[in-house]
Amino acid sequence: MQRLLPNQSEHVSEEVLDNLYPLFQQPLNLNTVSLEELSGVYILSENQLTQFFLYREQAGPLLSLYELQAIPDFDGLTIQRLLAFVYVDAQRLSGEPRHTFLLRYDRSLERRKGFTPDARGNPRYLGKPYRVFMRYKGYAARNFSLGFTAKQDAGEPFHWNPATRSYGVDFLSFQATIQNRGRLKNLSLGDYQLQIGQGLVLSGGFYLGKGSEPVLTIRRSQLGIRPYHSGTEYGFFRGLAATIQLAPRWEITGFYSRIKRDANLIDEQTVSSLQTSGLHRTATELSDKASLQTQDAGGHLRYQTSRLSLGLTYLQTHYDKTLQKASRAYNAYEFSGRTNALIALNYSCLWRNLNGFGELARSSSGGLGLVSGVLSSLNKSWDASLIFRHYERNFHTFHGNSFSENSRPINESGV
Repeated sequence: MQRLLPNQSEHVSEEVLDNLYPLFQQPLNLNTVSLEELSGVYILSENQLTQFFLYREQAGPLLSLYELQAIPDFDGLTIQRLLAFVYVDAQRLSGEPRHTFLLRYDRSLERRKGFTPDARGNPRYLGKPYRVFMRYKGYAARNFSLGFTAKQDAGEPFHWNPATRSYGVDFLSFQATIQNRGRLKNLSLGDYQLQIGQGLVLSGGFYLGKGSEPVLTIRRSQLGIRPYHSGTEYGFFRGLAATIQLAPRWEITGFYSRIKRDANLIDEQTVSSLQTSGLHRTATELSDKASLQTQDAGGHLRYQTSRLSLGLTYLQTHYDKTLQKASRAYNAYEFSGRTNALIALNYSCLWRNLNGFGELARSSSGGLGLVSGVLSSLNKSWDASLIFRHYERNFHTFHGNSFSENSRPINESGV
């Protein structure tokens, strides 16, 4: 993290840690790891990735981690960085279950303004001035994962009312996942994320921007279904998702999600925007809590070899109220309505020292989105990247986070 994010005070957050730490907790098996998984560690250059898969193809499965020294262009420092995130299956008989429990409590010593009465003598925040975070996780590498997260922000009231889905703390999250059971590669129940293609349609988890590492990080790694453990109260699905191996090179993923999200209510049938802060301290914030029911359904069909990956994705999102943003210049091309559908094609290919990748999508509003690029290791000292993106004004994606200058892929073109 010091290498990827030198100025950690500005970039490191709880969400960043929650998405990077699983790579350390559940190492990758070098004899079965895919290109997307290995590149997602952000350690190997394009030339090193090419050399690794070429070596595994020619020499067969690795017998020991010491064998990494025999791969061309693998230096001692790179291997040292990589060791914490990988293993060779011959070294491990089975993944033993592990359990972690985290309980955090904090509060400010000073009395914050939100906890003082307003001019009429009424309290601004309705809850207590402390924050509580609790998380349990049990897992065995590549086998199963089970956990829950509970969070109460400072100022949020403690409610117990099952009729309104209030169970004490303000935010509750649960997930259960089983993996690698015959043809069933992944089955997740509860809260999860989907990381597919180049993130144009489905982009869950943490992505580095074009800051300290502007070459290796422009490509998104396809990791499929990922259990959700973070305390961030948006950016995840809640329901069921499964990945099934149809044939040696074919797999299919299906998912369904139904969740109530925070939104600014205009009336009983209309909302003006989605809320992402996760804070419910005042009467106004509480009135917006879980006010918009969202349903997401779709699937992903993928063909994969050691050097090529092709995918077809479909996603439909439906709101139970009409999303109608305020009439402002900056909202001129924003989505309006209740239903949006996306269909996309993505690819990733490895040829010599070139790694090509991209995704093309079309939304039901008629707009096209395209991102495509190539990475190359010119030699041991020089790496290069080139990426093109074109997102039309009427292209709308709610769960996308592909490479862009803006915070979302909309109304932008660039190289």
